[in-house]
Amino acid sequence: MISVSRHFRCETFEVIAIQGSHNNQNRDYALFSDVMQTDEGEDNLYEAISSWATGMIEDRATYFKTLPPKTDDITYYLVIHVKRCHEASRVFIITMDFHGELTANERLAVVASLQDELCTYENLVILEKPISGLITIRPKSKHSSWAPKINEYFLHRKNWRIVKDQEVVPLITKRRTTHGFTVIHSELNRVLNRSDDDIIVDIQMESNKALFDPFNARESAFRAIYEKVKTKDMECARNLHARTNLLQALDDSSQYNITQGEDLSRLINISSRTNRNLRFFKNGNSSANQLLHQLTSDFMTSGALKSQIAQLSVNQTSVGDLFGCWFVMRSDWYVLSLIHFSELLIEEEKMAYHNLTLFTAGINSLYPSDNTEDVRGVEDDPYGLDLILHEIEQAHGKHYAIALYQSLIATDSPLNADSEDVAYALSYCSFKTVLKVQISLDDLTDELNSEVKTMTGIKLYNLIKSLLRPLPESNGVVFYFIEDTVDDCVSTEVNTELTDLGSLHSNDLSESAVSKTFIEEESDVDNDSANEKPNQLARECLTRGPLYFKIFLNGNVASQIDLCAVKQRLVLFRSQLMFRPFH
Repeated sequence: MISVSRHFRCETFEVIAIQGSHNNQNRDYALFSDVMQTDEGEDNLYEAISSWATGMIEDRATYFKTLPPKTDDITYYLVIHVKRCHEASRVFIITMDFHGELTANERLAVVASLQDELCTYENLVILEKPISGLITIRPKSKHSSWAPKINEYFLHRKNWRIVKDQEVVPLITKRRTTHGFTVIHSELNRVLNRSDDDIIVDIQMESNKALFDPFNARESAFRAIYEKVKTKDMECARNLHARTNLLQALDDSSQYNITQGEDLSRLINISSRTNRNLRFFKNGNSSANQLLHQLTSDFMTSGALKSQIAQLSVNQTSVGDLFGCWFVMRSDWYVLSLIHFSELLIEEEKMAYHNLTLFTAGINSLYPSDNTEDVRGVEDDPYGLDLILHEIEQAHGKHYAIALYQSLIATDSPLNADSEDVAYALSYCSFKTVLKVQISLDDLTDELNSEVKTMTGIKLYNLIKSLLRPLPESNGVVFYFIEDTVDDCVSTEVNTELTDLGSLHSNDLSESAVSKTFIEEESDVDNDSANEKPNQLARECLTRGPLYFKIFLNGNVASQIDLCAVKQRLVLFRSQLMFRPFH
């Protein structure tokens, strides 16, 4: 070293090799990519030095460069040493030993030339001041001795503990990099392999040497940074811990977690909100509303949606003023949604409804932001959940029609529905012709008024009425099966073969004949339906949804009045409800 000091002049600076691509740093799925992967900047560092130097003495360690000689003087040269910092794997110490009579300005010019070459790589950061002598890392074991370096006595030092979670270190590290910090060392197993229940965070800062006692100053810059970063780290860890607790319901929804209410309250305050109003029946239809609420709740946890959803067993009173059912949904690996299905019926002039609200938070948003805006007041869909909400709305419309039908056939709680309720239920339905019957009778259209009832019409309607009832507020053109006839209908259908019905005369309008024709399938239906076994069709008819029907006379939809006033030979069609596809 004495020989080196006698013949060489030394200049030193430090470089940080950072991860290469930051194009996706705002995407939740790229949370860990640029803090835990192999450093691309290290290759760029050696590539830059190799191209700038004259030659290599030892690969990835020592290089040399010849310098232009002065007039009538020998050639000067310098030796470049590259060494990785022991405490921080991304910090590299560049030492340049100059040989020859060079002034300080000339040496600094050469140093600046190398730094300019390094600056052409976006993955390299040149430090204005060396930091390798100030870096200290806490031992892996809490029982290991920790003797601070001499330089550490001139550092501000604080630490705090945060709740341990699998994702807390990557997330905190990620947020550091987006707020002006640069990662100089990453070793995830150092934290997660510890047996401690908490994670320890150390913060260090060089003290102000111009002050006599900088460590006890209450208004110091270090204390302000310490308080701010500590608060955010601790909140982030609690948010992540709450997220982990709620996601456990996706694996076992029957397991009750006593902290679910607290976890919900914490996460909904940092989530964006998306709201939908799901139509319900007005006051006075409690049984129908209870059935409708249960059907839609069961649908969300049935697995019919692409996203995994589980119902939480949280106590309603523990989530502020939000009463109702709570669900947790993982729509993406790093996106969590909390679904609140309110039990409060809100009745307005046009309709009554229950609120369905999605509180959604990407994992990046679990770290507190400096933005103080109340995200609960923001109606937004930053995570593309409109498709899921649309599927729930479509299913709810189907359930609305089912609840309407079940309430109509119930004897203990008659339904109080208006025309808008019926129209809404039928808007999610379509009707398909499944029966055709020809009825022959004398033409009396010239002798009787169009609204005058006929004996044949009355007899036909009475037979239809033994199976069906007019749907209220449907202008008499939509009918539904009454409860007493469903079992007979199924029994007859199971024992009936699909045959060509042929023609019926008005004298053949017996109850057994009409009952039989109304449960048989039309002979020219599509082949897939015709090949089904009758008992399978019957079971699907009961489990598919409500039994609504329309009747057509000579191609025109018929009401109760039209059926009672038939006066000529006619072809009668029966159309059965089919639910529309969700898309």
